Amino acid sequence: MSSAEPGNNSEAIRDLIAEAAAEWYVLHREGALSPAQSQEFLRWLRASPQHVREYLAISAIGADLGAALHRVQTPTDALVADALAQDAVVTLPNRRRDTMSAAARRRPQQGTLRPAAIAAAAVVLIGSAAVMLWSLPRDDSISTRRGEQRTQELADGTIVRLNSDTELAVDFGPAARRVDVRRGQAMFEVAKDRARPFSVHVGNATIEDIGTVFDVSTTAADTMVTVIEGRVAIWNRDAREHAAGATSAGAQPLADLGVGEQALIAASGKVDRVAGANLGKATAWTRQEIMFDHDSIASVAAEFNRYNRLQVRIDDASIARIPISGVLRAYDVHAFADFLNGLPNVHATIDAHEVRVQRH
Repeated sequence: MSSAEPGNNSEAIRDLIAEAAAEWYVLHREGALSPAQSQEFLRWLRASPQHVREYLAISAIGADLGAALHRVQTPTDALVADALAQDAVVTLPNRRRDTMSAAARRRPQQGTLRPAAIAAAAVVLIGSAAVMLWSLPRDDSISTRRGEQRTQELADGTIVRLNSDTELAVDFGPAARRVDVRRGQAMFEVAKDRARPFSVHVGNATIEDIGTVFDVSTTAADTMVTVIEGRVAIWNRDAREHAAGATSAGAQPLADLGVGEQALIAASGKVDRVAGANLGKATAWTRQEIMFDHDSIASVAAEFNRYNRLQVRIDDASIARIPISGVLRAYDVHAFADFLNGLPNVHATIDAHEVRVQRH
């Protein structure tokens, strides 16, 4: 999971964001930003509605804020309500102080500004912040590119870690918390909130949290759910919706998983298998490793392809089915080629575009 302790994440994030907002405010008060600093400031505002909210809070100095809001014709209540509605995803910072880039921290030379100039600057800045706020997307989504991993704290305090090439959609309302896994793999450390159940939706399956840490990995063919802590219930999506009604109190989930259990869910939503899980293997990706235990060369190659620009191509179907076991770094595709070259009758060659695996 994250390098930060889970219990301290929320407060640490708020402190870092507030500190960054204060530094930006001081920079603006001291004088005009350089073009690079201005671009950095706009990127920082766009990163999260919480950034906008913190900056507005710090810059709310009497008449300056009132004048700014009057200029953009945006009521204060509307700004705050919109910020609260949008704030479903907040980037989880590293322990190092990285809320501002080194270039942005370089302050302009000290100078004295007339009060009128300061007020005018505040109007422009807060007006820009309001534009950023209203232009934020309504459908909160989180994604990673190939080779990228990302850790996020959701608005309720849930920590989600995304593996490479993953996309999630987050929909939090007053009565429920829902995340749709559109593709890829994610691990959820769910914050407790009895009034708002937490569920993850993949294809025709609904995974209902019962206070837990669990991993969801989906492909076009199936989905694997692994419970690290606590319990989850797996439902057919339609059955779960009916079970929420008063007339379906007797409905049962397709599977009820405890710690160390794993379920394979078909694309149809049917649970094909429930078994004990190798937790080291299931969580290897959080250590940027690929662990394979009697897995086919084809399935391991697919994992390497998930992380690397250099793609593995297998020319022989009989080679693709060979079971292999081991642990390798996810980004070291050259080590995988060396591993394959150590197998009998298997030959892997590397060029600028791919790793080609053939029969020797």
